Amino acid sequence: MRRWHVLAVMAALLLSASPGFASTGGQSPQQVHGECAACHLFSQETGRAGLNATPDELCTGCHLERLAAGEHRVGVAVSVGASTLPLVDGLVACITCHEPHGLSGNAALLRTEPADLCNRCHSK
Repeated sequence: MRRWHVLAVMAALLLSASPGFASTGGQSPQQVHGECAACHLFSQETGRAGLNATPDELCTGCHLERLAAGEHRVGVAVSVGASTLPLVDGLVACITCHEPHGLSGNAALLRTEPADLCNRCHSK
């Protein structure tokens, strides 16, 4: 039990000191999205963390209005580009464009600047 608490505190300190801290209005990703356990399951047996749902289910659990607004589709195959962006089972997911821990330092938790990000998959 003590090991899990030490890991959680270390993760919180690292993330709150990340560049993404400034992109969330001065709030750490934990303050915006809640504690690690909101998305992660921790195994006391292995000391490893996993997700408690798919990445898109985790995102839309709080941000359902983003899908309703007709923003970028998820669950679609990528035909070109995106080789450097994360996919989930080969499909576009929320985490393809957004870094959920806020490590990039960009607004809206985007992985890179908006123009660069879009151009990785979409031609000009």
